[in-house]
This record gives sequence, C-alpha cells and structure tokens, in this order.
Amino acid sequence: MTRVIIHIGPHKTGTTYLQVVLDALRGVLLERGICIPSIWNAAPGLPSHMQLVWAIRNRDLTLIKEQIREILARRHQHVVISCEALSRLDQREILLLRQLLGSAPAEVVYYVRRWPERLPSLWQESVKFGNTATFPEFLAEQLTRRDVSELWDTAMIDRFTAVFGATQIKLVSYSHLIDQKFDIADHFLASFLGLSHINLPAVGRPNRSLPILDAELIRVLNAIHVRRGGERSPALRAWFLSHKGNLVPDSVADAMRNSLETIRLDEATPVFALASQDLRTRYMSSIVPPCHTVGLHELRTIDAPYVTQDYLLEPSIPGILRDIYESYRRTL
Repeated sequence: MTRVIIHIGPHKTGTTYLQVVLDALRGVLLERGICIPSIWNAAPGLPSHMQLVWAIRNRDLTLIKEQIREILARRHQHVVISCEALSRLDQREILLLRQLLGSAPAEVVYYVRRWPERLPSLWQESVKFGNTATFPEFLAEQLTRRDVSELWDTAMIDRFTAVFGATQIKLVSYSHLIDQKFDIADHFLASFLGLSHINLPAVGRPNRSLPILDAELIRVLNAIHVRRGGERSPALRAWFLSHKGNLVPDSVADAMRNSLETIRLDEATPVFALASQDLRTRYMSSIVPPCHTVGLHELRTIDAPYVTQDYLLEPSIPGILRDIYESYRRTL
C-alpha cells in the first residue's frame, strides 16, 4: 500500500525550505514512485499544504476526500503531506486527517529545534501575522502559560500519537543537523523516502528571520493598525518590506538602535531542561539519527536581541510612525 509521510513542521524548523525543495523535485520524485501533491498548495510559489489544513479546520471535506482517494488509487510508493500548520491541529482535527487517509499506513515527522533559537523566530512569525506583543511579552507567555505555549513539544506530538500511534512518530533533531551542516532536505529524502544522492535544486533558504529593527517596526505598526480596528494579517508586513527603503527616517532607526537590549536564553535553565527531558524520556525510541551523543543537540546559550520601548519616548517618533501607518492605509 501507499505509505503517507506527514511532515507537520512545526513552525521555524526549516519547513518552508524543505517544501520548496520537494516541490522543485516533484517530477524527479514522481519517477521514483513518490507523490508530492500540488493541489493543496497555499498559493503559487507557496508549496505548503495549507489548503488541506483549511479544509480540515472548516470541516469542508467533500473535495479533499475525493482528491485523497484519487491520489491513493494511483498506488505511489509514498505520498508526502507537508504543512507546519498541521502541528497546531487539535486532536479531533487530527482524527479527521487519519480518517481521510483511510487504511493507508502513515508516519508523522516532527523536527525539534533548540528553544533559545526557536522562540525569537516564533515571535517574528507571530508579528508577521499581525501580533502586537513585544518579544519580552511573548517570551513571558511562552515560558509561563503551558496552555498556550509551544515550548512543550510533547503537547503537539501527543495529539498525533493518540491518533496514529507512538510507533508512527518520527523525531528529527533539526538543530543537530544544522550544527553539523547536514542539509535537511537531503536528510529527509534519505531517511523517509529511501533516496540518497539526489541532486538538490539551488533554491536557497526562504523565510529567513528579519533584522530585529524591521521586526519591531512591523510590530508597532501592527499595534497602530489593531488600535484603529484593523484585522491582524500578514498584509501590513508585506507592504512594509516592499516600501521600507523610503519609509523609515534615520532618526527612527538611530533611536531604535539606542534601545537595543538582549535577553539571555540558556538551555540549561530548568524550564528548557524540563521540556527537553520530557521529550527525551517519552519519545527516545522515535528519534531518527543523527543526534547529539547527549540529548538531541548540543546545549547552547543564546543572547536574543530585542528593541525596548524607550525609543517611543522620543517626542517626534510616535508621529512619524503614525505617518508611516497612514501611508499604508492609503493603499487599502
């Protein structure tokens, strides 16, 4: 039977890069019996299977059922489903996914990244979609509220384990692969699709983190937008990045640089150590090599930069930011 590989991310673990590579190799892989569906792509040039996730969340499954039936009927050796938003499905939605796949065997692939690196990236991802929290506010919630935090990998993995079974969960140490300069697409092809020595396309690494000043400017523009009744979305970020060269005066950038600070995130501290121990204790047999000799990856301390709100005390800056926002409003 066709085996389904379900790559669930999560966010900020090289998912976009892997999806772009698989999409570029679609023809090559199909010749080897591996199907990378394009019918669920989020948009042209965005090969994340978001349309599948949206259908599950909206319970709009009629078309998806037929599409999956047709794909499985072709009896490919493997079908790969990849979307970082899958990691945020609740258990009822995961059960719907399992039901959509019928009796096809499936593996769930989850990448683990060291938290001091991932938390700043997750904050930027939230800002991308309209969040208004500063990095310290975001960090405090992630470290103290287990009900909303993504710090506990096991919380996400457990939901899939309950539906697919513990033996079908596969964990990869993203951080160890990067530390050792392994290409994650190379590793995925070899470990889950049985393919080695595939020439990877020169697609680069999309979805890189933004410079911290840009992230803070987008965040504060989000705050103005929400305060004026706007909906949270990536639209403001996209506009800002395409126009920023003519938008931000040197006085604003200089004030922000003078307000730069760092927060030290040490993986050896109890909150990170406990989450890591929980993962290793319960899912050690699910780890796909390579990984570090002790734990999943080498422990590190990261000094995460952020912009304090002191720059907003400069008398001219709030007005400049409002003017920048008004430039955005005129485009709507």
